[in-house]
Amino acid sequence: MSFFIDIFPAKEEVFQKSDEECLEIVKDLRTNKEIYMDPEFPPTPKSLGTWKNDKNEVIPLAKGPWLPPHLLKDVPYRMSHPMLESHIDKWCLWENPWPFYVCQGRAGDCWLLAPLMTICRRGELMEQILPRNEYTMETGLVQVRMLINGQWEVILMDYHIPHINGIEQCAGMPRKQAWVALIEKAFAKTSGCYWNLNGGSTIHAFKSLTGAFIKVVRLHDDRDEDQLWEDMNKYYSTGFLMTASTPELEEGSEEWDIYKKHTLDPCHGYSILNFKEYRGHRLIQIGNCNNNRWSGKFSNMPNYGYDAVSSFNFADQLLESNKISWMEFKDFCRFFKSIHVCCYREGWSEKRLRQRVERKDGQDVQIIRLDVAEKCEMAIEVSAVRGNSHVVR
Repeated sequence: MSFFIDIFPAKEEVFQKSDEECLEIVKDLRTNKEIYMDPEFPPTPKSLGTWKNDKNEVIPLAKGPWLPPHLLKDVPYRMSHPMLESHIDKWCLWENPWPFYVCQGRAGDCWLLAPLMTICRRGELMEQILPRNEYTMETGLVQVRMLINGQWEVILMDYHIPHINGIEQCAGMPRKQAWVALIEKAFAKTSGCYWNLNGGSTIHAFKSLTGAFIKVVRLHDDRDEDQLWEDMNKYYSTGFLMTASTPELEEGSEEWDIYKKHTLDPCHGYSILNFKEYRGHRLIQIGNCNNNRWSGKFSNMPNYGYDAVSSFNFADQLLESNKISWMEFKDFCRFFKSIHVCCYREGWSEKRLRQRVERKDGQDVQIIRLDVAEKCEMAIEVSAVRGNSHVVR
């Protein structure tokens, strides 16, 4: 038996190197008074892809150049106040983002947007994924940090966004914050085009954004609801990130009609944002990246406390009322089919390596020894690739 090991560089090293490279690029852009244009993913029809409807018919899209954020139309969800110019926000990457700032566009990428709703209140993680700087809105150069094939990489791209008549074609940018649309664009770039975002894996989204292990919990009729409630509260209190998905249903079926009656979308990803008990009822707070808000029991309960609500402006109130709601836990178990738990641990350090093993017949046993110098808490993830299959343990 022989094996080879590649030790991947630490993410801090990768990020610092990219930061230094970006500063050099920005220096040249400022000297030449230019805006960055990504040569690998330019604002062209090829990067957008060929869009089709449910009947596999090509959808004609508006032609013309993509736009930088500041040239998009001012629509209601971009305005702090509909009348007072003094309350108009300035364009930025992100600033105190809320889950209801995640607005799905024409791409079927709830698998990505639902995780973003759970991530946005984690400042340290947001800074890791999309580091704020003073040059992006000036020069158009964007960094998005992602885990790709087990290694941390920094995706460099420009800030031009596909649009239809001045309004984002894909993810929206409420309050003039560009973070959702730019992270979505990074996934489009690594996928080949925007069209390829239609249908994807929540596991892939969480893994790419956090590098953490993802646990999938299947919901079925005979599952112990008390134990599930206890487990989910434990995940939440630990700081793990969670989303849930509804089943795929036949359009027009009786079950389909029940979902639509409660304004739940079949075959859709939702974020899980909070838990509480209220007068003997177990409640779970869910967020939807589109504007179909759960309308069943407890949906009219306030989503946030006084301190938060008193800071909300016109756009915040508009979005929050359409996207976030409480629902009873037994209803959650009734309507959802699975939960994705991203075991992200803030402040933990990590080491990544790739080992290639060449075995001969009869060599079925392999032992890997780790020497730990100091007592610590450790999580070990092993991802095995055999041919076209990918297994995580």
